[in-house]
Amino acid sequence: MSRKRGTIAACWPMAIVSAFLFLAPLHVGLAQSSKFSAQISELLSLAGVGDAKAQFRLGIAYFAGNSVARDLVEAQNWFRKAVEQGHVKAMNNLALVLRADATSLSQYTQAVSWFRKAADQGLAIAQHNLGQMYRDGKGVPRDYSQAAKWYSKAANQNYLKSLNALALLYRKGLGVEADFEKARDLYTLAAKSGYSRAQFNLGAMYYSVAVAENDFRIAAQWFKRAAEQKFEPAQRALAILYAKGEGVPWDYAEAWFWMTVAAESGNKGAKRSLPALEKKLSASQRHRGQELLQIWKRHG
Repeated sequence: MSRKRGTIAACWPMAIVSAFLFLAPLHVGLAQSSKFSAQISELLSLAGVGDAKAQFRLGIAYFAGNSVARDLVEAQNWFRKAVEQGHVKAMNNLALVLRADATSLSQYTQAVSWFRKAADQGLAIAQHNLGQMYRDGKGVPRDYSQAAKWYSKAANQNYLKSLNALALLYRKGLGVEADFEKARDLYTLAAKSGYSRAQFNLGAMYYSVAVAENDFRIAAQWFKRAAEQKFEPAQRALAILYAKGEGVPWDYAEAWFWMTVAAESGNKGAKRSLPALEKKLSASQRHRGQELLQIWKRHG
């Protein structure tokens, strides 16, 4: 890879990373509301006598509206109770609630404080979230070098979102010296672990500098892996490659199929591109594309 190329990379900027909350279901398999209510009652009983795990799970329930009405005040209340007992994951989640409900600088500052407390104890997700706060300048002055520092700590624990986020900083030279090869290696680590955003970003990286057919093939391979995981930008990117015959055989049926999948998932770019692509389809290509779409929908 050596020469810069802009078509697909310009269409889809490198994916921005979002935070995960610890949102495991309260109890897999409980489907009836009466059973959910009984479970919440049990958690309330345990939480009321100081069970930190129960307090943490109640915080999750209220934050997500899982078995109870969504209530950020209650979520914050139960996370705080768990935090008082040193529950590290509750520190991260308390920060997420504060950030989600923030209407003032002081609330963002509090969120940063709790992310930092959890991050200092080695919680990878909190390290990642603290990196985001520095990247976005929320609750702290924007500082890409600090963002890189905290992403690196989480990436060293193989936290996939941080590998992806750190790669973007190296790709653009934000807070670190620009290093194309380092960015590629970080994207590759996350992509090989199945992280669809990194797979797409790695494909876009190869495409943006492609000068040889092998670069296009590698881009197409990563786009396809992400597309098969229902990552919309990758679906559109793959459609474009099929329409151009870059890295894959020229195939309007495949191009229409992937563009349609992306459009039906809400991708605005795909919605704009689809009408022009449809005009190029022969009857046989349309028929085969529709067959591919039916198979996709059957298999979910």
